[in-house]
Amino acid sequence: MNSALSILIVVKDSREGLRKTLLSIRRNSKELLQANAEIIIIDGLSTDGSWGLATKAEQITGIKTTFYQQPPLGIYPAMNMAQYKSKGNW
Repeated sequence: MNSALSILIVVKDSREGLRKTLLSIRRNSKELLQANAEIIIIDGLSTDGSWGLATKAEQITGIKTTFYQQPPLGIYPAMNMAQYKSKGNW
């Protein structure tokens, strides 16, 4: 089944920002699960632990999550990749 809603997260060396984002998603997980949401995380080869946190996002939020790494080419290429990988409305 395709997701109805895709949450796209782009991160590069912002572990604390990603943590806060995931906790915010978790607080709304009931509604997001009802909306058949998915999370797509694109990491720009972070060196601060963001990637490790991204790999645990599904455990934290309870929402299906896929995560990818790509060289940091800028925010727009990362957002485009997230959009390409998404299955729902974003």
